[in-house]
Amino acid sequence: MANKKIEWTRVTADQKLLNGPGWLHSAFFVPSSAGGDVVIRDGADANGEIVIKMVSQLVSTIPFTPTSPIRLQKGLFIDWGTTADSLLVGYEAED
Repeated sequence: MANKKIEWTRVTADQKLLNGPGWLHSAFFVPSSAGGDVVIRDGADANGEIVIKMVSQLVSTIPFTPTSPIRLQKGLFIDWGTTADSLLVGYEAED
């Protein structure tokens, strides 16, 4: 893993953040007042491998902060679920 700047993106709908290898550093999920869910995938679209599915039935921010970055082989895609508010994602593209 190179020492590059971590990119931070606020996501509110399905979105491809990386097209190719990289690293997932962290994510902070903010569900709506009705709760919600979001899936972070290793890939370019909703068919990518699931890295983590974040689900909440409460209005409470859910942090995902692994002790070391997660290697993404194919890309980074955020698969938006239902009634979510936003997801803040920290990631890094590979050279």
